[in-house]
Amino acid sequence: MIALAVLALASADAAPVAEPEPPAAAVDNAGGTAEVLADFQQEQGKRGPLEGRWRVTAQDGTPLYLIELADPGGHPDPRSARPEAPRLEGAWLDLGRTEALDGAGYLAAAKSTPRGLVLMFYEGRGRAGARTVHLRLTEDGWRGDLRSRRRRTFVTMNRDALIAALP
Repeated sequence: MIALAVLALASADAAPVAEPEPPAAAVDNAGGTAEVLADFQQEQGKRGPLEGRWRVTAQDGTPLYLIELADPGGHPDPRSARPEAPRLEGAWLDLGRTEALDGAGYLAAAKSTPRGLVLMFYEGRGRAGARTVHLRLTEDGWRGDLRSRRRRTFVTMNRDALIAALP
């Protein structure tokens, strides 16, 4: 009986099997990267114009500080120190002392006005460590000065890309 079934299968004409067609256009989405980036860009559009990473540089080109600003753009922000009253906040890093324990910290104050921007932070201990950056927006970007107890340094502040631009 089994021999007859094998003989019947061997002598039967095989029905042609259609090969599956390849997809019209294979999209490389790398695990949802396109959707994540689209969602991120949509949410970033709701943030204020100062949102992001900035580099403060001396007039001679010496990089001094990285400043990371959170600008909620007037919208409530659950990540803010005061979510119900969003305001400009941030952190700083001394680029000359990146490994020092007191070489980074939070901004003590950040205020944006129609005439400019003022950032204040403490580097080191006490009032001697107070730093204030006074900036005004010009055609060439943010320009102003960094003031400490005994020094005044002319500076510029420009965006510093955390992630290189994607194609």
